[in-house]
Amino acid sequence: MRRRVKYLLAMLVILVPVATATAQSQMRTIAVVYQAPKQDITDFSLVENLNEALTMQVGLGVVVPDTGSSRPEAPNRRFDLERLLEWGREVGCRYIIYLRVDGRRIATRKQLSIPWVLSRYVVEGHISGMYSLIDLNRSKVIGTWKLTTRMAGPRQWQVAADYPGDPDLHMSAPRKLVFLRELEKKAVNEIVLDVQPHLRGR
Repeated sequence: MRRRVKYLLAMLVILVPVATATAQSQMRTIAVVYQAPKQDITDFSLVENLNEALTMQVGLGVVVPDTGSSRPEAPNRRFDLERLLEWGREVGCRYIIYLRVDGRRIATRKQLSIPWVLSRYVVEGHISGMYSLIDLNRSKVIGTWKLTTRMAGPRQWQVAADYPGDPDLHMSAPRKLVFLRELEKKAVNEIVLDVQPHLRGR
């Protein structure tokens, strides 16, 4: 009898932490629902980087939409809270990040100009859009932010000239791809910094 009691107690010691961890994992599951711009962005990896950051940095379980045949497809139209809540509950999420990207571009901008004397140009990367964090347990949006990530690239001073097409401002294709990857990682860090405080201890 004592052995049986000890055995049952030992099983409880093992099972309770497992059950607790499972419950916590379910409570800390998130999905990123992405609304792409009308014109496709080539070599775009922001969503994949965001999923990785949510897993590695924040410690969340990530549900990736549209990867399983038995999983319902994520809403692919404009923001619809009721539809997002319905989908999130179907796939077992606690949170959803709704991410809309309006565009990603690289442009040359004049930073300084003294006519006929001095000018300065800089190449900048931009990602624009918005994102919202939805808490399914509370059935509400708990935060919405603008996505306005910028990053500076090559800079060039020009004396007695004003030439935005300066060869020193040119970025080769491989260098441009590396620059865009860094721009996307910066956007991911900004998103994580905004949403993470709303995920702790929930």
